[in-house]
Amino acid sequence: MPQPAAETLEAELDALACEFLGSRYAGPGFADWPIDRRVAAYLVHRGLTNIADDGTLCATLLDLVMANIATARSKKIRPEPV
Repeated sequence: MPQPAAETLEAELDALACEFLGSRYAGPGFADWPIDRRVAAYLVHRGLTNIADDGTLCATLLDLVMANIATARSKKIRPEPV
């Protein structure tokens, strides 16, 4: 049975949040940037301007990034502070 669209979108955004946490945008090279700016730059770099330009999606993604920071650090996906 296919997932409802909202669940699919949430899963895709969660995966994107984890990918962000493993990217250079979550690392020390961008440490002086606010987290929301880093997420937006990551999205634009990936060609995902539709998400970057959608305030609701971008806010949800940012929430998922924040929720996954501890997990990413414990798994050493991103050992540096975000």
